Amino acid sequence: MMNDGLLNDGFPFADGVLDGQTALVCGASKGIGRACALVLARAGARVVACARSVANLDSLVAEMHGDGHEALALDLEDLSAVRDAISDMGTIHILVNNSGGPPGGPLLENNLDDFEGPFRRHLHAAHTITQALVPSMETAGTGRIGNIISTSVREPI
Repeated sequence: MMNDGLLNDGFPFADGVLDGQTALVCGASKGIGRACALVLARAGARVVACARSVANLDSLVAEMHGDGHEALALDLEDLSAVRDAISDMGTIHILVNNSGGPPGGPLLENNLDDFEGPFRRHLHAAHTITQALVPSMETAGTGRIGNIISTSVREPI
């Protein structure tokens, strides 16, 4: 059940304001992505929650307000799998591009390979998904895209 402060009586949207819309939320298994999925579902959107963790996704879908939500187990580093999944989705009205960032710690203790995965998830996957979904958003006459990226673009972690 919904138990965090964001989704209590002070909920920022009227229930049902997003009825009839579908949202794809990437990185939805925890953190900001999970919160976005819960808020969008509470506002009435049908949510396709995307992440690598099947167990976390199943838990999230069970917790979401409303019906018709889906869990999509997908590794955003696998762009071929991303393209295949997107091609089967139909119209997405709301896209939340979100994924985990690079590892924390001193730069000198990490190697370049530590940053390749997060780079692919943040930039390559977001570009691929956005490019695939915008045409159907344009046809539908509506669409919203939110891009959430690591704080490491602002300051070292």
